[in-house]
Amino acid sequence: MLRITPRERAVLQLIANGNETLEIAGRLGISEHEVEAGLTNLVAVMGARSRTEAVALALRRGLLAEEDERCRTSSLAASCREARS
Repeated sequence: MLRITPRERAVLQLIANGNETLEIAGRLGISEHEVEAGLTNLVAVMGARSRTEAVALALRRGLLAEEDERCRTSSLAASCREARS
């Protein structure tokens, strides 16, 4: 099974919610470059052709499930919760 970090999960959820790169960077307190670099890596690791396909694959694989223990207990818990809203 593919494992992604809580930050990667939050980025994917924010994309799924329709947020642009600049909005994601602002919500997570990182640069736009870090968002883009992370997305490039995620797309490659997931075998996707685009960020949209990466989100679709993450949803199909259950990586964006509503209940996620790693997200709840990580230092990024607030970002994960915000990403779901």
